[in-house]
Amino acid sequence: MKNNQVPLLTLIAGVALNGVWLLSFTLSSATGFGPVLPAFCGGLFIVLGGISLFNAKLRPHLIHSALLLALLLAIFSVYQMVGLLQAPTQAPGTVAADAERQGALKMLRLETTAAVCLAYLAMGIASFRKARRLRRAQNGIAPDPTA
Repeated sequence: MKNNQVPLLTLIAGVALNGVWLLSFTLSSATGFGPVLPAFCGGLFIVLGGISLFNAKLRPHLIHSALLLALLLAIFSVYQMVGLLQAPTQAPGTVAADAERQGALKMLRLETTAAVCLAYLAMGIASFRKARRLRRAQNGIAPDPTA
């Protein structure tokens, strides 16, 4: 991957997470910290990716920070999904149908957030492996079969 490709992926992941928040916000009436979390983390992704585009010295540290944030957000999203799946279902009715709709929207938000984070993690790890192979080849070190 080119040297600035991962920062661009970080920016794209941030915009995607903000899109998840915008979709979740417009479709549901949920309040609290949960629906805002993708937007907050998306904003952090945008800041980290933007700074790493223009500061090559800090780029590895910023991208590692973004990958750690993606890992934590993916773990949190999966944890919330498991909790939502274990919640008891409600009987049909007007209030219960609205709660079921909100639960489905919450599940969609969590699934999309986890998918964006896991895809970003996979691309970041692949980029780091490729960079390690390149660095080893430039230094004349035999390639590591596990890298």
